[in-house]
Amino acid sequence: MSESDAPNDPQSQPRVFAIIPAAGKSKRMGSPKQLLEFGESTVLETIIETILQAGTDGLVVVTRLAIDDALELSEDPRFLTAILTNPKAEMLDSILLGVERLTKQFAPRECDAFMVCPGDVPGVTSELVATCAREYLNHAGEIVVASHDNKDGHPIVVPFGMLEEVKTLNDVGLRGILEKASEQVHRVGVGSETTQIDLDTPADYEMLQDRLEDSPE
Repeated sequence: MSESDAPNDPQSQPRVFAIIPAAGKSKRMGSPKQLLEFGESTVLETIIETILQAGTDGLVVVTRLAIDDALELSEDPRFLTAILTNPKAEMLDSILLGVERLTKQFAPRECDAFMVCPGDVPGVTSELVATCAREYLNHAGEIVVASHDNKDGHPIVVPFGMLEEVKTLNDVGLRGILEKASEQVHRVGVGSETTQIDLDTPADYEMLQDRLEDSPE
């Protein structure tokens, strides 16, 4: 459904919510990467504000209690948190917990979507988030993913109507939906690699900082 074809009633237009999985233990980083300084705040706080600025209909951060306690989190009414307690949980577990929290708060319909943007990709921009959300409005009920240099990255936008398929992806993670439903995937081209760099190691952190410093305003 294109925005121009959408009915005037805002209740009939699909909504796009966001999930930030941020419960990782940062073993390769050596310290919680969610709390690393980034810009004027931290890595995770930067991503939260970026997504809220993009105008998503709701946002849930899934993290550990220690991270939650250390952050100055947004007071935006769209903002939620969920605490992951299973120490052996994978990212898909975080995503499904986020879906559960969104469902309780916002009662999404099958045509609504959840956008996944991990808590270690602070180079993502509000423009990219907004573009992916708009692309979903143009292809409601299908999948949208940001792609740089023919490599799929984040955000990934998935309709709630595909939730049962997502629950079967334990062995491969959320990216498995891109292969499982390949004919329903719409890609958003990303010009800058910095929006796709995830921070796993100190070298990643240093590289992203350097590239952002060198990029033109």
